[in-house]
Amino acid sequence: MGLLLEGRDGLHAVEVKTSRAVSPHLGRTLRAILADTGARTAAVIDQGAGVEPLAAGIEQRGFDAARQWLPG
Repeated sequence: MGLLLEGRDGLHAVEVKTSRAVSPHLGRTLRAILADTGARTAAVIDQGAGVEPLAAGIEQRGFDAARQWLPG
């Protein structure tokens, strides 16, 4: 895990990748992190475009889409 951020509504896990993160293993890893930490959501920030859901509570955000986003 890269970061665990505490927002007004709880914890949020954030993983930052320097390239496109497309591995199915990443979704499983982030689900485990949600369970272990009690985080409400998880996000992967990478070189992709836009925002894509990976699983319940887990999304992938491109660098451009993440620039104005922080979990609240």
